[in-house]
Amino acid sequence: MGQLDSTAVDSVIYGISNVARYNGWNIAFSGLAVVFGGLVLIALTIFLFNKLSAQADKIATKSDSDKPQIQLSSSAAEAEEDIPEDHLAAISVAVELYRRLHLETLQSAVTFASGEVNSNWKAGARFGQRKS
Repeated sequence: MGQLDSTAVDSVIYGISNVARYNGWNIAFSGLAVVFGGLVLIALTIFLFNKLSAQADKIATKSDSDKPQIQLSSSAAEAEEDIPEDHLAAISVAVELYRRLHLETLQSAVTFASGEVNSNWKAGARFGQRKS
């Protein structure tokens, strides 16, 4: 390679003719083909995974339907009846009171009451820059 002088830089040809001269169209179309081919392969892979999972679900439901069904006893059938709202409220209060009395408090509770404010805007009052 030789050295570039100012006349070589001035003689650079811009435009469509320069693209055609150096196989720019071939490079561009081959790049497009690679990208869209990859996208088609990804879409095909996702499609096949969906088909395989649907087939696995069909097999699982067939094996579940082959098992004998267990009949519910009369006490289980009674449990499916609606419970009055006042009974539900009493049960939830009892569970909450039991939790508060006998179980440990959650250590992961998030509170905003404690802690120091780390704002640069409020830091000026500590250093005497703003007077209230």
